[in-house]
Amino acid sequence: MNQKIRIFTFSLIELLITVMIIAILASLLLPVLQQAKDKAYAISCLSNTKTLVTASISYSDSSDGWIVPIDFRWNEGYDQSRHWTGLLKPYGVQWSAKRKESSTFRCPAEPLTQDNEGYWNNASSIYLLNVYLCGSPRTSYFYLHKQSDLRHPSETLHGAESIYTMEHGNNVKNFKFRHGGGDFRTDLSYSSVPPPPKSIASAFFMDGHAAGKTFYGIINGSSKQDYCLQEQGFAESYNKCGISLKELE
Repeated sequence: MNQKIRIFTFSLIELLITVMIIAILASLLLPVLQQAKDKAYAISCLSNTKTLVTASISYSDSSDGWIVPIDFRWNEGYDQSRHWTGLLKPYGVQWSAKRKESSTFRCPAEPLTQDNEGYWNNASSIYLLNVYLCGSPRTSYFYLHKQSDLRHPSETLHGAESIYTMEHGNNVKNFKFRHGGGDFRTDLSYSSVPPPPKSIASAFFMDGHAAGKTFYGIINGSSKQDYCLQEQGFAESYNKCGISLKELE
């Protein structure tokens, strides 16, 4: 009887040691697996931005050089086909407001939490556009521009990652730096706190390239940008060389 008890006790200790070893290995492997997952998300997101800027350049090539605007609406109602996400659809991008359908406009690191079918604005896009560059007919000061207006296309920020609550950016704080460490901010419209310095947002530029950029990398690299980013946001030097959408149609 005593021998059986000793054997059982030894087996239980051995099992506990095995469980402890597995737990230690898991604690070591999980961060590595999470980093690999985050890296894959960042690569996929950067691929999306590359597709978007390629589509935007194709739009310009077929639109007499005009850069894709934020939208094309006055009194037509909230029609997604006249929003920039819809304007780029004929040029090789996929757009969907459904959670389970693929979309070029969504980063896999932050997918939709609910369907947004019929929602015209950026609720179904994780990316926003530089309103000072692209223009919008809803205001009298965001002018349209042509590619030929740009002096430094490789430095001109076309757009970048954000959250679902806006279609365009007028401030560097609007961007969401979700890769390489994550961005704890939830309200990007009014946030006065910068994101973590090593966190990265996928951004795309008017020469057709896309790159991961930190908050400070965007600000520090803005000296040569047309319609550039300043410390508090996009430069508010409204260019007068634009033309209204009414004159385009």
